[in-house]
Amino acid sequence: MAITGELSTIIKEQSLMVAMVKGLVIVTRCAHPGAVNIVKKTMELTNMEVHLVLGGFPLGGASENKILSIIE
Repeated sequence: MAITGELSTIIKEQSLMVAMVKGLVIVTRCAHPGAVNIVKKTMELTNMEVHLVLGGFPLGGASENKILSIIE
């Protein structure tokens, strides 16, 4: 178990990284740094594949294309 360290420049957040048998589990707070940025950072820090990302993803009002691009 480890943390990413502070990410972002405006609203700084940290995420929890937990290594599991099937891959890395990431627990975010509100994901203000961006879910994609958080996943990229954790993969850089751990060299592990991500299995699951949990947390707050305030995407209300986001377009379907935006949400699909984040998922991808």
